[in-house]
Amino acid sequence: MAVIVRADDAGEISEEDMAIKVAEWIRKCEKTIDFVHNYEPSNLSVLEALQGDPSCKISDPYGYIYEVPLSKKVKNIETSNGKPVKKTDNISGQLVVNLTTGEELSGRWVEGKREGLGLVIGPRLEKIGVKNLFGQYEDGILTGKGKVMMNDDSVREGWFQHGFFHGPARGCYGNGKLNFIGHYKAGLPCGMVWTSLRGGGWMVGCVDTHGQYSGPEIAFLYPDFSTALYGQFENGVLVKAKEARLSNIEMKEGVLCPSFEIVSERSFCYWPSTAEDIKCPPLQQDPYESSTIMIGESLMEGGGDGAYAKKAIPAGTLVAYYNGIRLKAGEKSPYYDTGYAIYVEWNRKSLFGYKKGEHMDLPPKYQSYASYQATLAHKLNHSFTPNCTWANADHPCFGFVPSIVTIEEVKAGEELTIHYMMDMEDAPEWYMECWDVHSNANKTTI
Repeated sequence: MAVIVRADDAGEISEEDMAIKVAEWIRKCEKTIDFVHNYEPSNLSVLEALQGDPSCKISDPYGYIYEVPLSKKVKNIETSNGKPVKKTDNISGQLVVNLTTGEELSGRWVEGKREGLGLVIGPRLEKIGVKNLFGQYEDGILTGKGKVMMNDDSVREGWFQHGFFHGPARGCYGNGKLNFIGHYKAGLPCGMVWTSLRGGGWMVGCVDTHGQYSGPEIAFLYPDFSTALYGQFENGVLVKAKEARLSNIEMKEGVLCPSFEIVSERSFCYWPSTAEDIKCPPLQQDPYESSTIMIGESLMEGGGDGAYAKKAIPAGTLVAYYNGIRLKAGEKSPYYDTGYAIYVEWNRKSLFGYKKGEHMDLPPKYQSYASYQATLAHKLNHSFTPNCTWANADHPCFGFVPSIVTIEEVKAGEELTIHYMMDMEDAPEWYMECWDVHSNANKTTI
């Protein structure tokens, strides 16, 4: 994914049009499985399949029950309703074969071999993020079209050869949202791969020989499909990257391959906050936020700074991230009532209805815009009739953090507001006064 084509050299297509084309391609991959059917997997030899570390590959390496490696790992066999079957019996019918490794091989067995639909589960797969493999068995081997259910409950559809996931693959969550597009080779992702992150961002790049996002030409693509952090990642973790913009796109084997142009020499890396301090450069603005919002004096009485839309923003658009010191569940903030404390998963509650989990806070020294600009979600003022709502997002510099998403179309220059969702029992006086004004206004209009 070399940075060799600048936006002004990419024919007549503009940066905005390229971003639109990327979004359209994502939607097409989301709606259809044409990518999986239109690009035939390459032929995989047994020798190729067996190369490399088998523990990190998506595969079912088991075949005939009386041959190694399966014959040495059978713990017990039972019918689908739990009736034991002796290893010396004719291994046929709907059976579950339990292995000493903790794996379960279920499906229709014919004389010691699986035939037809079958399922594999076990700790070996769980360690690489896979809940189960499901597909068609021929002569005991997982072959042809199949599905891989991941631990996050998304499903990757693709092909199996010699028991290994191999060829074009598409992954989606249960709600239909695309989260993976790329090719597999002998059980590992290969070549250009797209993986979605929470909040609408994408990891994009050519993965290494272990199927990981490692190398100097990996990108975190922001939700606008144009802004990126491009540079060195190791196993998906940002090491050092610079702000970049989408400069060219081309299609290779059904996968959209982007190129990027570095637009700033500012360096970004993974800066995980601690319970004591924020580790990122406090005045280095996020390149995506810089394109969505600006800070100015709020129009709200006593509001201080406020956040304003830098351009017209559609509903459902992520506009800002929240970063601060990061505290474990039950851990108290070292700062008393800053007014900026927030739970990371803002909507997560205990069985008794109380908020729970990791939480964040913004130390007093970072509360002014002059002192901290790395993230700007904390600059949105409260409203009981907001135009934004809380969400969550994965950010390569800050990790999993709260974020803010518009809930209606916002005009350029319009102030962005958010419902602080404070508990009335613990809310400060100003919050209660705002509620009284809001309630009285509603009563007047009824």
